[in-house]
Amino acid sequence: MGRKDLAVSYKSKRSDFPNSNWANWPFNEKVRLFQEQIQGWVINVARDIKKQSIAHADFAILSMLLSYFENISKFTEGYDGKYESRNHFVKGIKLTYSRKFQKKTIELLYDQARNRMYHVGLTGTKVELNCSISCGLIYQRNRFIICPEKLIDEIQRHFNSYVTKLNNSSNRLIRKNFAKRGRLIWGT
Repeated sequence: MGRKDLAVSYKSKRSDFPNSNWANWPFNEKVRLFQEQIQGWVINVARDIKKQSIAHADFAILSMLLSYFENISKFTEGYDGKYESRNHFVKGIKLTYSRKFQKKTIELLYDQARNRMYHVGLTGTKVELNCSISCGLIYQRNRFIICPEKLIDEIQRHFNSYVTKLNNSSNRLIRKNFAKRGRLIWGT
C-alpha cells in the first residue's frame, strides 16, 4: 500500500502545495519546490556527508555535485528536450565558474568525471581529488584537481544567486526559461 502524502522535497509533502494541478501553482511555489529539491537532495546531503567525516566519501560527494551543472544550465536556458547532457554540462560549468574554463577543457571534465562517475562509479586518470587547492575546481597540468568540500560552497553560492534572480520579477527571461523547463520536469 502506497503512502498518500509523499515528500516532494526535503521540507515539503505534496499536500503543502496550493493545489493538485501543478500547472496552476503560483510561480513562487514552483521556485520554492525547485529550491527545496536542489538544496535538500543535493547540496545539503553532500554537506551532511562531508560533516560525518566518512572515509573516502569525497567521490560520493563529487558524484552528487556533478549533477548540478547540467541541471542548472537546462533550467537557465529553458531546455525542454531530453538529451544534450554534454552541451549543458559545459554550459553549467561556465555559468557557475564565470566562463573560467575553455569548452574543450570542460568536455574533458565531462568525460573524466561526470560520465565516468555516472556510468562506472570511478573518475578517469585526468581527475585528482585534493583539497590543498584554493577553490573547488582547477585545471592544471592537463588534469582537473577537485576539492569536493569547496565545490559544495561554490555550487551553493551559484545556486543562491540563481534563486535570487528567479525571485526577482524583473528577470523575465530567466523566469520564462525556468517555467519552460519546469513544465517538462513537473508537468507544470
